[in-house]
Amino acid sequence: MTLLALLAIPLAGALLLAQSRGRLATAVHALTAALTLAASVAVALAVHREGVVTALGGFLRADALSAWMVALIGLVGALAATEAPRYASGRFYPLFHLFVFTMLLAVTTDDVGLMWVAVEGTTLASVFLVNFEGTRASLEAAYKYLLICSVGIAIAFLGTVLVYFADIQLFGDEVDALRWTTLLRVAPRLPPRVIELAFVFLVVGYGTKAGLAPMHTWLPDAHSEAPAPVSALMSGVLLSVGVYALLRFKPVVDLAAGPAFARRILLALGLASMAVAALFLWTSQNFKRMLAYSSVEHIGIACLGLGFGGAWGVTGA
Repeated sequence: MTLLALLAIPLAGALLLAQSRGRLATAVHALTAALTLAASVAVALAVHREGVVTALGGFLRADALSAWMVALIGLVGALAATEAPRYASGRFYPLFHLFVFTMLLAVTTDDVGLMWVAVEGTTLASVFLVNFEGTRASLEAAYKYLLICSVGIAIAFLGTVLVYFADIQLFGDEVDALRWTTLLRVAPRLPPRVIELAFVFLVVGYGTKAGLAPMHTWLPDAHSEAPAPVSALMSGVLLSVGVYALLRFKPVVDLAAGPAFARRILLALGLASMAVAALFLWTSQNFKRMLAYSSVEHIGIACLGLGFGGAWGVTGA
C-alpha cells in the first residue's frame, strides 16, 4: 500500500496541477511535495522493518537500495519544491511532479522493461523544464538533452532486449523474464557473451543518463539553462537513477560473465569522468556549468566504487 501511495501522490498531484492556477496551484504543489516526502519516508521505514516491500503482485518492489533512492528523491524533491513557486506557470508545477513520479517509478519497479520506460519518461518530463525560460540557449540545451539522452536510452533498450531474449531462450517464461528477482536467480546459466554485449549497450545507454564521460555532453548545457529546482533534481537524483540502473544490472553480469568484465568497464568510465570533469572545472566560468561538471566527477567516483566492488566499494557508490 505504501508503494502505491508513493507513486499515486505525485502522479495525482501532476494531474491536479495541470488544471490549477494561482494560489490554488501553489497550495496543491506544496501539499504534493510534502505528501511525497512523507510517503518516501514511510517506504524507507517499511523496508527497514520488513526487508522488502512489494505491491501489485511483486510488480512493484522496494529493497534496501530502492529505499535509499526513494528517500533521496523524496527529500531532494521536497527541497527543490520550496524554490518552485518562483517559476510558477501553467506547466512548471505539473511537469515538476511528473518528473518526480518517473524517477520514483524507475527505482521501485521490479520489471526491467518498466524501469527503461520510466527512465525515458524522466527525459520527456524534464525536457520542457529545461526549456522553461524559452530562450534560444535554453531551447538548444533542451534539444541537445532530448537528442542525446533519447539515443542513449534507445541503446539501453537494445541491451534490455538482449537480456530478455537470453532469458526466454533458456527458460521460456515470458511473463517473469524481465523481473530483477528472476534475472538474479537464472543469471549463472545465462550465455556470458550475450550478457557481456548487453552490458556494453546498457552502460552506454544508462551511462548517458547518468552523465558519465564521454556521454556527458548534454549535462552542462541542460544544467546551466534549467531553472534552479530542476538543476537540483538533475544533479541530486536524476544522475543517480542512471547509476541505479547500472547497479541493478551489475550483479546479473557478474554472475553470468564473471566480475572482471563489468569491473574493467566501470573503472575506465569512472576515471574518464573524473578526468574530464577536472579539466573543464578549471575552464568553466558559469557557476551552474561548474556544478554540472562537479556532478560528472561525483558520478565518476560512484562508478569507481562499483568497479572496485566489495561491500565498501558498493556502499561508497
